[in-house]
Amino acid sequence: PLQGLRLGGGGFGGGGSGGGGGQVLSGSAPSAPSRLPGSRSVSALPQVPDEVVTAVAALSASTLALANAKGQVMVMDWQACALVASWTASERQVTVLEPIGDARHLFTGSATGEIVLWGAAGERVAAYWGHTQEVRSISFFVRPTDGARRMVSGSRDCTMRLWDVDQASCLHSVLILRNVVTKVRSFVGQAAVSVLGSCCCIQTSEDLRLRLWAVGGGHGEERLEVKHEVHAGREQLVALDVAPEGRLAAVGSKGFERASCEVSVWDMQSMEKLTSAHEFDNTIEALRFLQRGGSGGGITSLELVAVSCDASMKCFSLPSLAPLWVASSCTHSPFTSLDVACGLGGEAVLYAATTEPEVFVWACPQQQQQHAPNEPPLLLGKSEVVRGGMQTNDAGNGGASLEQRFPATRLSVVADRLVTPSTGFDSAPFSSSSAALAVALARVQEEATTYQTQRRRARLAAGAAGVAVNGRLTGLSPLARARDGASEEEVRAVFSQIDTDGDGQIDVEELRAYLGDFIGYGEQEIAHFAATATASSSSSAPPGASSAPAVAGAAGAAAAAAISFEAFQWHFGQLSAMRISNRNQESFLRKPGSIGGQQFCLEDCTNCSVRVCDVLDQTFVDQCSGCRVLLGPSSSSTFVRDCSDCARAPAFGSRLVR
Repeated sequence: PLQGLRLGGGGFGGGGSGGGGGQVLSGSAPSAPSRLPGSRSVSALPQVPDEVVTAVAALSASTLALANAKGQVMVMDWQACALVASWTASERQVTVLEPIGDARHLFTGSATGEIVLWGAAGERVAAYWGHTQEVRSISFFVRPTDGARRMVSGSRDCTMRLWDVDQASCLHSVLILRNVVTKVRSFVGQAAVSVLGSCCCIQTSEDLRLRLWAVGGGHGEERLEVKHEVHAGREQLVALDVAPEGRLAAVGSKGFERASCEVSVWDMQSMEKLTSAHEFDNTIEALRFLQRGGSGGGITSLELVAVSCDASMKCFSLPSLAPLWVASSCTHSPFTSLDVACGLGGEAVLYAATTEPEVFVWACPQQQQQHAPNEPPLLLGKSEVVRGGMQTNDAGNGGASLEQRFPATRLSVVADRLVTPSTGFDSAPFSSSSAALAVALARVQEEATTYQTQRRRARLAAGAAGVAVNGRLTGLSPLARARDGASEEEVRAVFSQIDTDGDGQIDVEELRAYLGDFIGYGEQEIAHFAATATASSSSSAPPGASSAPAVAGAAGAAAAAAISFEAFQWHFGQLSAMRISNRNQESFLRKPGSIGGQQFCLEDCTNCSVRVCDVLDQTFVDQCSGCRVLLGPSSSSTFVRDCSDCARAPAFGSRLVR
C-alpha cells in the first residue's frame, strides 16, 4: 500500500554564488511516468551533493527542496526524476527551508542570520535581515481577516520576529533571555480563534520552555505577545508540529537513550500534556501530523510520523501515541528532517533526509478497508551515494565500493587493471584468453590480501559502514548507541568488527586497534575496560556480582588474557561514545572524529579527567564533582547542572549553568 523512492548521489549541478540566482536545468533527466501506487519502475535520479542534508521541504506532492551544510539548495521533481534547479543560498549552512504553499516559492534561513525568499527556479525575491545569529525556524501564514502574508522566525539570538512578507520588513521583535529558539509553528483561522482569539504560534526553546504566542495588536500595529508559558520537562524540545485543526501540538526531545527521548502531545487550549511515549533511542529530529483519508473521501484518522537520530521512522496513532509501524531498515544514517505533502486523491507524500546524505520519498495512499495500518513503508527503489569513487554492483561483496574494500593506495592498482570509468571493465589487457584474466584476478587478490595482512588495523575500518579505510572513523560512531541492556544483535555487530581473526575472543591488541586507532578513545580508558572485561571473562560472573578490579593490578593479566563475548556484552554500556556516566577516578579521551558533531553527556562522575577533543552539538555536564573537563567547540549550548569542585574549559555557543 505504500511506495518509496530514495534519492542519493555525489555531484551537484548548477550553481550561483553568494546569494545569487540559481540555474534552471531543463532536460537534465529523461521523462519518466508518474509513480502511482503499485508502480515499481525506478529511473536514474538526480545526484545530491556529498554534504549533510540539513533540511527538506515539500513544495508539492511531486516536487521537493533540500538544503545542505554548504549552503546549497536543490529543487527536484521526484516523479519525473529531474533536477529542476540548484543554487547556493548562503555562504554558510542553510538551517531552515519553509515553503509558502504555492509550489513556486520558499524561504531559507541560514547560519548567518539571513532569511531569503526564493523562487523555485532559484531567483532571489526578497531578503529579511534582523537576526544576528543562526536562524533556527520559520513559519509562514496568511492572516485570515485580510489575506496579508506574514512570517514568524526564531533564532539562536533569543529573539522571535514577526515579518511582513510583501514589504520585507520586521513588524515586531521580542527578546527573551535564554530563549534560544529551536522550532516555531503557526496556526490561524478557527483553530487560532478557539485558542486565543487571534493568529497564534507555538515555540520550543533550549531553556526547556514551551511558549504560546498571540499575533495581534490594535491601531495598525501588529505585535507578538506571550500568552502561555509552561516548563516542558528536563529534556530539550527540538521537534514541533501543530495538528491541522490547531487543537493539538506534538513535540519531540533531545536525548541519548530511550528514557530521555520523548514524543508528547499537548492540548493547545489548556497547554497541558495529554500523553507521551518513549519509542526512540536518540534525538527526535522532526515530526509531522499526517491526515489519513478513506476511499469515500474525508479525513478518517490523524496520525503522527517522527524521525530520529537512531535511523528510524515511526508512526503513531492519536491521541494515544500507540505505535502503528516502524521503518528502521531503509538506512543506517541519522535522520535530519521530515516533511509531508498532500497528493492528488488525498494520499500523503513523505519526504525525509539523513546525514548520509540521502533523501527518501514515500507515497501513502488513502486508507482502504483492507489496509493494515501497522504495515511499514515499502521502499521500492534507491540509488546509493557516490563520493567520487567507482562503485561495483557485484552481489558477492554486498554492494561495497572499492574504497571500502581496499585502502586507497591499493585502489589504484585494482582500478588500473580491472576498471575504467567509461566502461566499467577494460577488456584490452585480458583479450588473449580467459585464463589470463583469471591469473590477473588472482594476482590482484593476492596483493590486496598481503597488504591487508600487513595493515591489520586498516582492515578494521572496512567492516564499518560509512568509514574511509584509513584506520580512523568517519561518520556516526558504531558505539554511539552502546548502552547497558543493548540487544545481542547490536553487541554482536561491534564484537565481530573488533574480532578480526574470528576466534570468538578479543585480545588487547585488537581492542586497542579498534577503540584507539579506529574509534578514537584514550589508552587509559582502553586499559581499564580491558582489565575489567578480562576479569569478568576469567570469573564468568556479571559485573554486578563483584567490584571491578583496579586497572594497575590487572593490566598485566589483561595483556595476556582475552575477552569473551559474554564479558564484552556485560560491559558494553561502558563503551558509549556519547555518554560517560557513573565513573570514579578514571581518565577519558575522545580524539578528533570520535563524536562527529553529535550530542555529548557527562553525568554522575567523581574525580575523573575528561578530554573531548572533537566538535560537539549540545552538551550536558550533570552532577559531577572533582572532575577536570575539556570540551571541544560546540555548535549548540552547554548545560552545566548540579556540579561541584570541577574545572572546565569549553568552547561553546552559549552556556547555561545551574
